[in-house]
Amino acid sequence: MFVRKPKQSGKSRAFETLKKLIPLFFFAAAGLLASCSQDSIFYEISNEVAPKDPLIPGGPSQIVEHGTNKLYVARKYVYTYNNSSGSYRWSRLYPSSSFDGDAIDIASDGTNLFVLTMKDWGAYSMRLWISADDGVTWNQVQNNSSYDHLENIYGSDNTLFAGAFDGTGSRNYGVLYYNSGNLVPCRDTANNPIRERLGGAAKEGSNYYVAAGSTLYYGTSPSSFAV
Repeated sequence: MFVRKPKQSGKSRAFETLKKLIPLFFFAAAGLLASCSQDSIFYEISNEVAPKDPLIPGGPSQIVEHGTNKLYVARKYVYTYNNSSGSYRWSRLYPSSSFDGDAIDIASDGTNLFVLTMKDWGAYSMRLWISADDGVTWNQVQNNSSYDHLENIYGSDNTLFAGAFDGTGSRNYGVLYYNSGNLVPCRDTANNPIRERLGGAAKEGSNYYVAAGSTLYYGTSPSSFAV
């Protein structure tokens, strides 16, 4: 026996047709959004600036200001940021009398420029050099202390500090400062050398501050630090 299917009204047929079209609408909308998203990505990529070679190859050490608003950085050689051919750029210094080894650190005491060098990439070959003419000529700084192996340098206002250790093999650390052509030990108020590893130095007001080991030392003179 056949059963006659009820005849749908115009509204019912329209609703059924709409239900079939809704998935197609969502698929079309999703495709349109994806297309717009991809177009946006490609637009951003097309406007990216092409990468350039580094101005200073390798891993330059800290940048220091020295002289009349001049910037210096060390990475094997010494570079300065200055006005060349009408535009500012980094350029390598070519001193008339150079230092021995590769420059790995740089600092300034406001008057002199200092470079720490390493030869043959060994800690025992570290040397400190000084320039009083903005890097044109360099002379080695003498270190007659028992801490004869240098590690790092920090410029603080008008004083240069250097971290060092002795050659006993047990790595006894000390903090030195530049004084009249030589490196001499920083001392506490009891006149004992600071026997810790230098981590940083700065000056605020009339006081110097030296971070060594887990201690912060301060004083108006590198020869007499308090804790």
